[in-house]
Amino acid sequence: MKNFESGTSEKLEALPVPEVVIREEPGIQLLSLLLKGENDYWGETETPLAKETTEYFSANPLSQEILDALHYFYDQGVDEESLYNLSLVYQHPERKEEIFKFITKYKPQIDDLELIFGKLVSIIDLFSRSFDNSPLSEKIANEIRRDKDEREATLEERRSRVEELINFYQPRRETSPIQTVVYVPTDPLFKKSSGASFLVSPKEQIIVSNIDNPLNQDHEFLHGIINPIVEKISQSLTEVQKLKLTELASQWLKSDYGEGHFSLLAEELIRTYTEIFEKGETLKTETEFLTQVQGLGEDKFRQAREVNQVFNQRCVELGIESLTDFQSQAKQYYERYERNKLRQLVLELYREYANRPDKKVDFEHFILDNLPPSL
Repeated sequence: MKNFESGTSEKLEALPVPEVVIREEPGIQLLSLLLKGENDYWGETETPLAKETTEYFSANPLSQEILDALHYFYDQGVDEESLYNLSLVYQHPERKEEIFKFITKYKPQIDDLELIFGKLVSIIDLFSRSFDNSPLSEKIANEIRRDKDEREATLEERRSRVEELINFYQPRRETSPIQTVVYVPTDPLFKKSSGASFLVSPKEQIIVSNIDNPLNQDHEFLHGIINPIVEKISQSLTEVQKLKLTELASQWLKSDYGEGHFSLLAEELIRTYTEIFEKGETLKTETEFLTQVQGLGEDKFRQAREVNQVFNQRCVELGIESLTDFQSQAKQYYERYERNKLRQLVLELYREYANRPDKKVDFEHFILDNLPPSL
């Protein structure tokens, strides 16, 4: 890795701390309801409001016109992320050009965006007319208002957290020109562990993240900083280096994000920072992990499954129902979820960056100079 001495970096204009606001996005909420109405297993299923929503659609199923439109989207290769991006244009025509540009660039398989957008707006309007006066609509609105009030009360805390992240990465204004970060009140149909980040313009980032999951709120905000940097890294990599990145990524990450190097690197840069580096943690070797599992007690195992949603989901995926199952499948668990050569590399780079002698060197400068030669 390169050593940085004082004065070696070209100092560009740093990103000021953006304005942080709380704002509702009706397009997102109405789309979530459509997805829930089409599939009652979609999103959150366990909360009282989620169960009441399922009951509502059982008694008031979506019209055939709406179902046909949703199935048409799927047949045309329009994924959920693209639908949410398009839903942000609902009641906000000023966002259309930027969001169409984004989808065209990153989802080139999607044809005739104008037709798809028109159909989406049509079914959102159709559904909204019948749903808006329902008792369930009022309950969801009350939940959103309550969440919004709670967020407003802790807004300065969230702004301070955004400032901490900016101070660490020192993003450049020309790379990440974000001026406003919008946190949307918690969508009661989203799973608590889920989140999403959208750039509706180069200067405005919209974040969907549960109020009780601050780690995910950080994660989604960091996409606005990290993704543009990964774009630049990607342009500097050879095809062999891109394949190497995919090879180094964990099996678990690839099962969620596919084989594309861009998503794998962006996710790992963010997750390694929020889940490992910032907490001062280290990565366990296989021997350390297996030893820890063999010494685990029944109470600790049961507690971990109750409080750690990620761990519980992994156990479900592997068919682990008891401590005995976990201990007998510990090696398989490690290979699938814990072995992560890309995380080890990224963690080493974060440590190097934190200890750089020239603090004027920003993260973009550092990672562009040091990641490619490490592959």
